[in-house]
Amino acid sequence: MGYRIRMAPEVAGWLGQLRDTDPGTAGVVDEALTALRDQGASLGPPLVIPVEVRPEPARLDLDQAYQRQLEMLARVRRAVAEMATARKRLELQIHQQEQAVTRLGEQRIKDLHGRRARRRDRTRLAGRLVYPGDTPIPDPVRAGPGRYRLTSRSA
Repeated sequence: MGYRIRMAPEVAGWLGQLRDTDPGTAGVVDEALTALRDQGASLGPPLVIPVEVRPEPARLDLDQAYQRQLEMLARVRRAVAEMATARKRLELQIHQQEQAVTRLGEQRIKDLHGRRARRRDRTRLAGRLVYPGDTPIPDPVRAGPGRYRLTSRSA
């Protein structure tokens, strides 16, 4: 015949710490508890005293444990929802940044083309300018074969 051992929460906590810090000593304590459970009353009054067993506190403990589990589950669900929201926010920010990079890249290309066109126009214009006292230079390409045409007015 075996006996039930009722352990105070402080003792259970101490035993858990003992298992972590000193497994050898914890093994000896476990063996003593096993002997106590197996032999019970035959060990004598200093070790075993009769205790009333009330089933109601056990049910109350179960109800409280169940309530704590529900509260922890609600916290976990809330944390998961917050993480999902944060992830969506980050994905949206990444998408916006990618669009900005694309837009700025396109704008840069347009600016480069504009600068090149302006530089080309300035070069063409500089080649056509005739300053006072200079002799105009004929442009054979624009004038066509056999004819010369001046690119600017002679002063």
